[in-house]
Amino acid sequence: MQAITTLSQGSPETPFDEDCLLTELVNLLVLLSRTQDESADTTQVINVETNKLMPALVAFSKGLESGACIGIAEMAELCHFSQSYFRKLFTDLMGENPKKYITREQLYRASLLLSTTNLPVKEIHRRVGFSEPSIFFRSFLRRYKMSPTAYRKMKRGARRGRPRGSA
Repeated sequence: MQAITTLSQGSPETPFDEDCLLTELVNLLVLLSRTQDESADTTQVINVETNKLMPALVAFSKGLESGACIGIAEMAELCHFSQSYFRKLFTDLMGENPKKYITREQLYRASLLLSTTNLPVKEIHRRVGFSEPSIFFRSFLRRYKMSPTAYRKMKRGARRGRPRGSA
């Protein structure tokens, strides 16, 4: 919960980031759905259905952190579903299809790496699971309205522009 408060307010080290906040809210909603009072039938159905996706969500998140991103086929397999059923269930429960979710999370992770590391853009696109630099570049440009290099410069300029003593 503190992470959401920090993310919504921003700080000099980590300015407000809508994608990060959205990710944390989704994680919180999944957690809430697991801990809710299960007396109502609809809550039980939501909890059971959400729990069915947990192996895929956890594996995807861990893979993204470690640089071994998994795709929809692997996510469906982890949940023991066909890909078509997995896509439908995922979309119903998460509010976006798995491909959009994966891309959004990959781009968010790339934005973090761009603003917090000196890794080359070529390395970042591989680490977050894009097979081709051109696909990464176009996707990043579409999402953030600037190139990865321009995004890095903007984030670094924002950090340099802070008054001394604020860290």
